[in-house]
Amino acid sequence: MSSIPKIFNTEQLRYFFLLLFVIFLLSIVLFTPYSRAFDTSNNNSAITRYISNHTLQLSKANEIGVQSWEHLIAHPGKSSQYFAGHLSGKIYLVEQSNEQNAKLLLDLAKIHKNTVSLNAVTLHPNFLLKDEPGYKTFYTAHTESTDKTVNTLRIEDNQAAPTSSADAVIIEWQLSSMTSAKVDTTTKREVVRIALANVSDTVTQLSFHPDRKPWDEDFGLLYIALNGTESLTSHPLYSGTILRIIPNQFGLRSYSVPTNNPYLNNSKIHNSIFLVGAQKVQQFVWPKKHNDQLVISHHYHNPKIAKGEKQQLLSLSLGGEDWRFSPPTHIIYQDNSLLTKNSIISYKGRSAKNLRNKILMLHSQPQWHLRSVKLSTQDPYDDDESLSSTLEWQLPNDISPKNTVMLFETAESELLLLNTKSGAAHQLLQSASTATTKLAESSSTGIFTYLLFALIACSLVVLMFYRIQIKKLSAKTLVRKQYARMVLSTDLATLSLYKRHHRESSRSIKLCNISACQILLGDDVINTIDNESSEHGFSDQHEQALRDIFQREQTDKMVDGKVRKISLSISEPQKINATVCLYLRKGSDRITKKGYFVVIDELIDWCWLIANTINASNTGTRAPLPNKNTIPAQPTMITDTAPLHQQADTLRPTVHVEKANLSNQESLAPTNNAFSADDLNTDSINKNDRSTITKASEPGVIDTELVNALEKLVQLNKQGFLSADEFAQAKAKLLSSLIDTN
Repeated sequence: MSSIPKIFNTEQLRYFFLLLFVIFLLSIVLFTPYSRAFDTSNNNSAITRYISNHTLQLSKANEIGVQSWEHLIAHPGKSSQYFAGHLSGKIYLVEQSNEQNAKLLLDLAKIHKNTVSLNAVTLHPNFLLKDEPGYKTFYTAHTESTDKTVNTLRIEDNQAAPTSSADAVIIEWQLSSMTSAKVDTTTKREVVRIALANVSDTVTQLSFHPDRKPWDEDFGLLYIALNGTESLTSHPLYSGTILRIIPNQFGLRSYSVPTNNPYLNNSKIHNSIFLVGAQKVQQFVWPKKHNDQLVISHHYHNPKIAKGEKQQLLSLSLGGEDWRFSPPTHIIYQDNSLLTKNSIISYKGRSAKNLRNKILMLHSQPQWHLRSVKLSTQDPYDDDESLSSTLEWQLPNDISPKNTVMLFETAESELLLLNTKSGAAHQLLQSASTATTKLAESSSTGIFTYLLFALIACSLVVLMFYRIQIKKLSAKTLVRKQYARMVLSTDLATLSLYKRHHRESSRSIKLCNISACQILLGDDVINTIDNESSEHGFSDQHEQALRDIFQREQTDKMVDGKVRKISLSISEPQKINATVCLYLRKGSDRITKKGYFVVIDELIDWCWLIANTINASNTGTRAPLPNKNTIPAQPTMITDTAPLHQQADTLRPTVHVEKANLSNQESLAPTNNAFSADDLNTDSINKNDRSTITKASEPGVIDTELVNALEKLVQLNKQGFLSADEFAQAKAKLLSSLIDTN
């Protein structure tokens, strides 16, 4: 291990950190009065610090004889255009400053005579990408009477008894062109039908993940929110669910299910379901800083409180949760005031900087006002406490609480407030002329400058200690986060996983419960064993392929900063994967205890054990290993028929037994049997070895069998099956035998 240079001695470090602590205390003392004044001014100006700009005017609902507007989607390629829809099933293309000439794109009532209502609309993420799947494509969800003659795949719960004969139908449509406001009705394709238990408990939202890119694994997955039915909350489909599907045609199937959906192995829950038991689902969004999670707005009645009222919850979900019989464990907000549909949004715009990356909620009582919840920069899933909300803005008094206001986004991710009755849409902007805000900002300029100086000083300290501490600890930190070793129980049925330097196991896994395990070299999966696929068993061929990969990796030179890691990832149904870091080396520093080839041998043994347990039908019979306690009387000839690891194990018993005595007898060995480390770097038998064979053999005759055996020794060493000592001892044994024979 290379030594780490010392920049400061212990006494200097003590005084340096003391100075930083004093600077920190002074910053707090000086900044507190200003921060309180600033917060007070912010609270007092909550009513006036934002303004609303009238952006769009849809037709009033009573003017066109339809129900209220429910859907407003900004055209991703034209910021002045919007797709607007209402419950009657009509969707219009509306342009700012020309709203009176709104163009009717689609009228579901004319195409589906038994349509009850239009419930949700969303655009495909490839809507603007020409020649890509999803170009000019959008999806609608509507409720209609059940039609048994339709062959579209249906999602239903056979254990429940729906009281209605209605289906939620999700349809894929395409525009004729990006310039003409027409839908090509010939492109209509039903994606899926969902049997409804109640006409009113239907789809509330369709969405694609807004931040996923085409190269991401979960790009193009359609999320569907389905409201729960109170009398059927114990049934998964009708308990308030979010479903996740791939809406593309797959052979004869109108859709398919992602392979990482959480309930694929649960026969009681449909494969397409992503989350169970949310009850009345109003909406879900993806927060900006933690966009692998969902923030779900839902009305929830705790089943453990018999007479309790429904509460408004904002719950975090990674998928796979079941809230039917116990409430969510990660609630970021709860209140007795219930929110309506389209009342939350994850703000990602730039006009209102104070709201950026916050979850915004629109409340109607006692009058319309906007509140916010801010997730922590750390993983919010680790925090079990709900967060407090902040009053951000009170809407003008002329908007009656009896009206319905919904939150939507512009093409630039700015906030839109739509009055569903009047059709007026306003964009929220941060006021630049609020006197109290300016006063607070000017009074705190000096302290902000001081804090900036303190921040720069702390940054310099971090940079100075980077090479000393961060590089040293980064690899060890990785080992501490994962399991460091695993032990098999005496009954050969349970794996106990241990953290680094821990004597008690942190997790136990029954072998029969393992659904899959993966071998990782670095971050790349090089082999998989599972309980489903016939290709994911294990055999001598799999073992040989793994050893070849590890040998190629071992031949690469370890330079400073390069990391070599071998780990085993074990999966259990509905549980977080357990990753065991078996080997970790960074540059010349090996973090784990065991050597490289020792770890490989043990890893191969684990593969055979797990494969024989979870996928025995697709696992071969392992060739028996030789008894290492037996010392062969004569040098073992190496054949090409046995697997390479078996050939190496045949040589090791002799090498290991004689290793201790050999060091005491080196002076007695013939001079032509002494080999240097350079002999290991040759591609074949070196000149000294050949001259030894030639001198010991009869004139003109070379023992070809021994020459081939030596050549095989070289190959076994190069491929990692024999260490340097084992190679040298085996070679010496063969040559010594040749001399004794002659």
